[in-house]
Amino acid sequence: MSRGGAKRRRLAIFLLAAVVVLAGVASWAYSPDLPAEMLIARYGNAASQFIDVEGAHAHVRVQGDPRGVPVVLLHGANGSLHVWRDGPGNWATKRD
Repeated sequence: MSRGGAKRRRLAIFLLAAVVVLAGVASWAYSPDLPAEMLIARYGNAASQFIDVEGAHAHVRVQGDPRGVPVVLLHGANGSLHVWRDGPGNWATKRD
């Protein structure tokens, strides 16, 4: 086999291995959507409200003293309201 042929063969093996690794990571990281009913049962409580925002079902909680200063806490796309309740700082239940 020529020197150029050996390089091409190594490159092809490397690319094939990279594709296999990427496919494995993608299949490992994939998680299907859970049914809305299951999520509502798991994360909803008496303070939960569910509203429609341009076709998207949103979970909203209003908590605290209604006479106090309102504070709106929003989380990112991969977060949940538990970031504010259970996370560092415990913002949702903090009292000063």
